[in-house]
Amino acid sequence: MSPAEFSGEQAYTLDALVTLEAKNSSGSELRSYFINVVPPEITVNTFTVWVRSEGASSSPANLSGIAAKSGGGRLNSKIYIPDPNFPEKLVELVPDPAASNGYRVEIYQPERELQKGEQVMLEWNIGGVDTVHIAPFTEELPNIGVQPFFPQESMNFVMTAKSGELEQLFMLPVKVFDGEPPEPPTIEFFQASPSKLVGAGAVEFAWSVSGEWTRVQIASGENIIADYLNPQGFVTAIVSETATFILTAWNNDLSSALPLEVVIDPTLINVGLYFKSVFPESGRFPMFEKVQVTMGFYDPAASDLTSSPPKYVEPEIDPTGEIFVTDGVSICTVTLPALTCDLVFTTPGDPKLITANYPGDDIYLSASTVEPMTAI
Repeated sequence: MSPAEFSGEQAYTLDALVTLEAKNSSGSELRSYFINVVPPEITVNTFTVWVRSEGASSSPANLSGIAAKSGGGRLNSKIYIPDPNFPEKLVELVPDPAASNGYRVEIYQPERELQKGEQVMLEWNIGGVDTVHIAPFTEELPNIGVQPFFPQESMNFVMTAKSGELEQLFMLPVKVFDGEPPEPPTIEFFQASPSKLVGAGAVEFAWSVSGEWTRVQIASGENIIADYLNPQGFVTAIVSETATFILTAWNNDLSSALPLEVVIDPTLINVGLYFKSVFPESGRFPMFEKVQVTMGFYDPAASDLTSSPPKYVEPEIDPTGEIFVTDGVSICTVTLPALTCDLVFTTPGDPKLITANYPGDDIYLSASTVEPMTAI
């Protein structure tokens, strides 16, 4: 260092022993520090929906989406004891090593359906986080809190917890009586990227399940690939041979299932996928408004992605099928030869990673690409 740098601050990426040596004409002095870098970890200590005892329920005015506030006009925080008027657990996230993210949904009253507008208390205590958002509340929340809500229809409390670059989603379902008998969940889509490979490799499975649900699982034969999943999400697995994978979604004893084949075929051709345009072009998008996404294909051998701007050369034969564009919660489908679809964000994120997946066809391997955006 030069003399001008003898005092100050600098940022480095370190994970080991750091030694500072200072020298002058009389000698030198050493000081060492061991820096232990710990990867981010999010711990769900509590994520619970509390209700009144059945028969003691009431239906107050519709205040959906409004978080409770203290007398000072601020969100309640540092409150971890639920309201004694809500003594029963309806549903809770509990630790489970068999679950893909380490937690599963525990439903304590599986037959209970709330009345429309019946008040519940949502309690959470999340460790190791920088930010916590829980939809349908729109503002950032403290990592510990209790908030009331008045569900008007069956819904999910969707928690987005961030710690550094780590982001995790956790969901709790709440059922509201609508006069109809229970139905199995609806599987909106189940896809793999890539769904076709020339040899063994990593495959990312993506899915979306709507309607009332209690459990979601991916299996292949007798092997469970991932269990106790959120109704929307991603998971990666190594596939070494052609196989059929089955997504099963339960609503208590009712279930739906959808098979998906992943093919290993050494004769398939590579094709590239990219985001051609996103409108509006601001890069920041309000929730619940349409974002027009246009996709494009390119020939990896003829294109130059290192130039500025990148040079994309279209493949000689147009790919066929569909492209699925999703942020992990919302999804839109591009039906080829069209290249555009409208995506509507329903959860916040900065950045929010948008993934486009093309499952391939009889000529081309599957392809995927990711684009960061911001939903506010």
